[in-house]
Amino acid sequence: NYGAQIFRACGIPAAVEFNVAYKVLDTRHFTVAVMDDEGRWMSFSPESELPSHDHSRLTPALNIMRLHFGPQRNNPAALAQGEPLPEVLSDPCIEDVSHLYLDVGSLTIDIEKRIPRSRRLAYLASFQPGCGLVAVTWGKVSHFGRKVKFQQVVKNHIYFPVYCDDTGQLVPFAAPF
Repeated sequence: NYGAQIFRACGIPAAVEFNVAYKVLDTRHFTVAVMDDEGRWMSFSPESELPSHDHSRLTPALNIMRLHFGPQRNNPAALAQGEPLPEVLSDPCIEDVSHLYLDVGSLTIDIEKRIPRSRRLAYLASFQPGCGLVAVTWGKVSHFGRKVKFQQVVKNHIYFPVYCDDTGQLVPFAAPF
């Protein structure tokens, strides 16, 4: 946050971003993103890096969220309509910007176990040592079609399809893949 504030004070538009989790490590990391002259974002750690388009250091990361100054439209807080949310994805000001840095795709999966009708969202979770399951991206539930569609799925990772119960705990609804 301090790095982004310094850039902003100098008149350089900057955003704070964080990866929700890593594929193997049990932590997340915050970075700063600035735009180049062509309007492309460059994410970097202001403590040890310079802005660049080399995003190879993000390869071990899962979904990357950008923190905005106001609520965004397509995030769990905007879509949930009162249902419990995983804490890491509950901020109404986040936007998933994974597609700017990582190889992502959309994915539709079948609902194998019942998800309560009151749930509009489901999540793909990653197992994190020391933390257990951590939700890393969200999808919209179609109760009629018994499917969930996810838009920003980071490729080449093992996921656990889950939803949030009334206490905020993650409950599996399909087999890991």
